[in-house]
This record gives sequence, C-alpha cells and structure tokens, in this order.
Amino acid sequence: MKRMWSSLRCAPGVWVLMGMVMGCSQAPKSESEGIKVLATTGLAADLARNVLPAAFEVEGLMGPGTDPHLYKSTEGDIRAMRAADALVYTGLQLEGKLGEVFETQRSDKAVVKLSAGLSASSLIKSNGFADGYDPHFWMNPLLWSQAAGELAEVFSKAYPEHAAEIDQKWKRYQQRLDSLDRSIRDQAASVPAHRRVIVTTHDALNYYAAHYGFEVRSLQGFSTAADFGVRDISELVDFVIERKIPAVFVENIVSSRSLDAVIQACESRGYALVLGGSFYTDALGPKGSEAENYIEMISLNTSVLVKALSEDPLASRK
Repeated sequence: MKRMWSSLRCAPGVWVLMGMVMGCSQAPKSESEGIKVLATTGLAADLARNVLPAAFEVEGLMGPGTDPHLYKSTEGDIRAMRAADALVYTGLQLEGKLGEVFETQRSDKAVVKLSAGLSASSLIKSNGFADGYDPHFWMNPLLWSQAAGELAEVFSKAYPEHAAEIDQKWKRYQQRLDSLDRSIRDQAASVPAHRRVIVTTHDALNYYAAHYGFEVRSLQGFSTAADFGVRDISELVDFVIERKIPAVFVENIVSSRSLDAVIQACESRGYALVLGGSFYTDALGPKGSEAENYIEMISLNTSVLVKALSEDPLASRK
C-alpha cells in the first residue's frame, strides 16, 4: 500500500470505527495541494485515475492481492478517509462496513458508489450478500464502463471547473473498454462450446461468464469467506469428470488449497485434471504481473482462460 496523505491531526487513544470518523479533525489544506481522492480497492482507484484529470490525486486503501471480502479497516484507513476531499467505493457490500462508513461522509465531501451507476436488471442476484447481488460486476467491461460514467457524473457536479476534462477522459476510457470487450468476444469465440466452463475457487467470474457465454462452477460461492467441505469437493469432482473439463483455475486472492484437493481427487479416479493458470479477480496484481491495471487484468485473465480451454485435453495429458 502506498503512503497515505499526512496532512491531518487526530487525537491518540483507542479507536472505534465510527468514533474515529466523527472525532478526527482534518488539518487545513494548502491551496497548492491537489484534490485528494481515496478509493477502497485497487480496481476502484485505477478507474478513478483513468477518469479524473491530473488535478486529482488518487490513492487506494487496498494494495495488490488484497481480498476486499476479508479486509479489516485500520486506524490509518480512517485517518486517510478524513483527510480525503472525495471518496470512491464499489458498493454491493463488497467492502462491508467500510462502505457504510464512506456513506457517512456525504455531507462533507463527494462520495461515489460505483455500483449506483448500474440498473438492478444488469446485476446478478446472490443470497451471499446483504444487498442481494453479486458485487463482482467489474468482470464485465461494459458494466465497468457504466461505473466510470457514475464516477464522472458525480465528480463533474462536485468539481464543475474540471467537468469538461473529466468528460473527455471518461469518453476516452469508455472507448478503451469497448475495444477490450470486442477483443474478449473474439478470443472467447475460439473456445469450443462443450469446454466453455470455468471452474475456480469462488464465484467472481459470473458477470464475465454471462457476458461472454461461459458457465461457472466453484467451491466457495460469491464470497471468499465461505466454507467448503468434502461433499463440495466430491460434487465438483463428479461434475468435472462428467463434463470432461480439461482445466481449473486459481485466483490471486484465494489459496489454491481447495482446487489442489479437486485435482488430487480427480487423479485418484484416473482423470488427469490440470491447473490452467491463475486469475486476477478482486484485486489487481503487483508491479510486473501484467495485471497492474484493470484492462491488463481482464486481458490477462482472458488469455489464460482461452489458452487452457482451447487446447486439446488429451494432448495436455500425454
């Protein structure tokens, strides 16, 4: 995680989340300073950087590889939130209580809930979250583009002096996301219909799968906090063998332990399942990972997926 802004003062002592929010005072801001924007996830921060002009300084709370489902807020997070001029979070309970804390700041600063830019009809229902929807909508580039529009609209209203430049940057980024979408469609078309199944650790790819014509199966459902047992593994092994699925995939925020068990169980039944590679799902990758920003991340995931599912499964087991 990058160093957060230091231009703030807070009283020492034991901190309780809401108490920290209400009791912390912000130091005066110099006119020469940029407009400080704090985003929860690396993905949200990347979106803000692509839409907002240079006058805005964007920081993210969660660094590469951080699981937002399990993230615990720190004293430093709340201080950074109070020091920020504007806040950006995903919504749909992805960030849990942290999103609720961000909402308490609406009277003092611009707060963008990215999922507010989406219609309910575009969301995938899920009983695993309090809002009743799967929060991983960024896996569909066109929905991520709509979220970018929400961010652009809120910031244009809050900072009208920057509205024209925000609109230009948003439209350029929208074009890039449209191009990404077309590229993924072309690549996905090369995967044979009977192999268009994504088996992974948790259901982060449902929006991707629905948009590009794949089926998803996982052990942990929508949240990485969910448990799995022997029965879950056995049922997934039956599914893999019955459908003759050639490969399964791990994720950068989740241990491979669950899928290792699936691979071993398949081997014990004479079926040579392979690990097709790793996906970046809820968090961007570190420097040098080729998944340092959203477009790189989705592009890399697609390359890994298409390669593993397009290859001759018999040839891969020789």
